[in-house]
Amino acid sequence: MKKLILPLLCIILLIIWNNYYPKWAITGTYVSNNSEPILEGPSSIDTLVLFKNGTFKNGAWGIGDYKIKGGDIEFSYEYEYGKAGYHTSIDRFLFVGKPRISLNYDLGYYYKKVK
Repeated sequence: MKKLILPLLCIILLIIWNNYYPKWAITGTYVSNNSEPILEGPSSIDTLVLFKNGTFKNGAWGIGDYKIKGGDIEFSYEYEYGKAGYHTSIDRFLFVGKPRISLNYDLGYYYKKVK
């Protein structure tokens, strides 16, 4: 029974770690890995900077706000026709890597945290 507790506790902690993203863990600079344009996203490799005050700066969306809700992140920004948004998920490679912000899950495109 005691041999089962430690692995079970590790699994539970890894699941929590992969689904909880406080701002201090998310803020920083991200670079996308997409080689083709993405609908409502960057058309090529792009940089995204998330600031501690809940704002972001990006080549595709410009300047706007973001909100973190569990393992999801929602971007809102102004553009020529009014206000727009982009909703996506956050994860870590194999539960332990740096946070990644998904751009297109099927194609494997994401923003990877670099600093």
